[in-house]
Amino acid sequence: MSIPEFRDQQGQFSAMQFEQLVRNAGMTQRTFVAGLRLDLLLNQVRAGFEDTDFALPSEVAEQRRLAEQTRDIRYSLVRAAQLGASLEVSDAEVNEFYQSNGSSFMRPEALKLEYVAVDPARFESEIDITDEQIEAEYAVRRAAMEEVAARAERRRAAHILVAVNDDRTTQQATQLISSLRDRLEMGEDFAELAKEASDDRATANNGGDLGPVGRGDLPESMEQALFALAEGDVSAPVRTDAGLHLVRLVSVQARELPTVEQNRDAIVADLRRNELEFRVTDVTDQLADLALAHSDLEMPAEALGLDVEQTEWLTPGTGRGLLANAAVREVLASDAVRYQGYNSDIIQLDDGRYIVLRLAEVKPEELRPLSEVRGDIVAAIRRERALSKLDQLASSARESIDAGADLKVVAALLAAPVSTEAGLTRNATSPSQELVRAAFRLSHTAVSPQVLRLANGDLVALVVDAVNDGGGELSEQEHAMALAELAEAEGRRSLRHVLGLLRDTTKVKVYENRLNANAEDTGF
Repeated sequence: MSIPEFRDQQGQFSAMQFEQLVRNAGMTQRTFVAGLRLDLLLNQVRAGFEDTDFALPSEVAEQRRLAEQTRDIRYSLVRAAQLGASLEVSDAEVNEFYQSNGSSFMRPEALKLEYVAVDPARFESEIDITDEQIEAEYAVRRAAMEEVAARAERRRAAHILVAVNDDRTTQQATQLISSLRDRLEMGEDFAELAKEASDDRATANNGGDLGPVGRGDLPESMEQALFALAEGDVSAPVRTDAGLHLVRLVSVQARELPTVEQNRDAIVADLRRNELEFRVTDVTDQLADLALAHSDLEMPAEALGLDVEQTEWLTPGTGRGLLANAAVREVLASDAVRYQGYNSDIIQLDDGRYIVLRLAEVKPEELRPLSEVRGDIVAAIRRERALSKLDQLASSARESIDAGADLKVVAALLAAPVSTEAGLTRNATSPSQELVRAAFRLSHTAVSPQVLRLANGDLVALVVDAVNDGGGELSEQEHAMALAELAEAEGRRSLRHVLGLLRDTTKVKVYENRLNANAEDTGF
C-alpha cells in the first residue's frame, strides 16, 4: 500500500516524515499501523462482496428490456370526485349525518396563556465596553497565546553525532566530541564538520540538518538543549541512547501573535456576549424566584419592570404560537401548571427569549355548529354515495366483460370516454402514477379489459394493446459501463443481504458505515 504523504521529494519513503505526520495526528506509529491494518481488514469484507460480483451480458439485456420497456394502453376512467360533485344532497341527509357523527365535528379544547418574557435584545443597547476592559482581556488572552505558541514553536536544528558502540567507548566518544567542539569554537563550519565527522549518515551529507522540529520530536535531552539555545548557537555535548551530540539551532519559526488592535473586534464581541449573558441570567434568576413566590405574574413583572403578555386562543396539537415549543407543551402537561394553577419554571424559547407562563383560561371542547361544518358533511355524503355507485359500476363492468364485452362497451356502461396513451414509460406521471403502475402490472396476454379500483376510489377499465421491449444497441464502451454498474449494484445487494443475515442469526455489532461505503444514515 502506498501513502504519498510519507514520501520525500525523491519519491522515497521517509521515516522522519512518517513519524512527524503520525505524531501530528495524535497517534504513535504502532497505533497508526494497527488502525490501518483494521481498515484494510474491514474493507476486505466489503470488497469481497462489492468488488467481486459480476453481471452477464444477458442480465444487462434483460434489465434494459424491462427498465426501458414502454406500453400502449387504452382506458376508461371514472373519477370519484367528479361523480360525487354531480350528486344532490338534501338538508335532511345533512342533518341526519350531523346528528349521527357529532363526535367527528367537535371543536377541540383551547387554551389562553399568560406569560412574562425576558428578551436579551432589551439589554444589548445598555452594554458599554471600555478600553480598560479590552486591555485587561487582551492581557489574559496574550498570556494564553504565548503559552500555546511556545508549545507549538518549531526550530530548525542540525547535529553532529559521535556514536558510542562496540568500536568506540564512552570515554573515547567524549574526547572526540570535545575536540569537534573545539574546532567549532576556532571557526570551522558546522555543516562541513558534520559531513566529515557525524556518525548519523542520514543527515551528515546535508550538514547534519534535522529540519524543523517541535517539542516531542527529539529525544528529551536533545530537545532541552535545542530549546535553550539562541539562533546560531551550538550546545554542549548531549547524551542520548545513540551516543553524544552537538546540537545547533539554525533558526526559530516563531508564531507572530496578534496585537490588541487586531483582536479588538473579537474581544469586544466576546465581552458584550458575556455581559449580556450575565445580565439575562441575573434577571431570569430573579424572575424564577419571584414566580415561585407568587400565585400570579403581575407582581413578578412589576418588580422587574416587565409586562404580562397574553396569547390568543391556542389549540393543543396544532403547534401554533407558544405551543410550537416542546418545553411549553411539556410544562402545560404537568399537573402543577395545568390543574393547580402554578406558575411555570423558566422556559427558553427558540427565538432566544426566556419566559415564565401560567394557564389563564381554558375553553372546553364543543360541538361545532352545523353551519360551520355543512360543507364537510356534503362532501362526505357525496363521496360515500359516489364510492357506493362506483362499486356497483365495477360489478356491472366485470359481468359485462365476462359476457365478452370489449373496452368500448364497458366505457359506454361507465358513461366515460376511452382514452389512449402510447409509449407509456414506467416513470410516467400521466394520467396518474397509480394507473401507470397498474398498466405495467398487467399481462399483455390478457385481451379483455381489466377493471381496477385506484387508491383514491377512482374506477378504471384498462387494456394493454402493446408491450414494447427496451434495449437498443449500445457502443462497446456503453456496454462495458452497463455491465460494471449492474455488477456494482448486485455487489451492494449481496452485502446488504449478508448484513441482514448476520443481524438475524448472530449477536454481532455491525459497523455499516465501514463495511458498506454506500450505507445511508437512517438514524433519527
